[in-house]
Amino acid sequence: MHVQVNTHQSGNFRDSDLSGAVAQIEFLVKESEIKTNRPGRIFVVTGAERIAYRVFWQNEAFKVERLDNGIVIDTQYLLPKAFAKHGIVDALCAGLLITADVHPTQ
Repeated sequence: MHVQVNTHQSGNFRDSDLSGAVAQIEFLVKESEIKTNRPGRIFVVTGAERIAYRVFWQNEAFKVERLDNGIVIDTQYLLPKAFAKHGIVDALCAGLLITADVHPTQ
């Protein structure tokens, strides 16, 4: 089951809105890592291409892997300020970001 990530209203965003979106993604990544005991969380930007990313939180920075059929085709390491300019954050702010519901591992 996929759930749409809670979003801000689309439009122009202030820095505080972007840092809130970054904090929300950070929370979702950490939530998944704690509940599943596996690193990272997959997010999908909805639309014609359905671009998938796996996001990790490592040492106060984000590791972002672009996926194509589950295969990593690009990796970026971004501090939160740079991550705020990433397409994942844009998708969240536009209401176009989804992720799978997380259930604890047994």
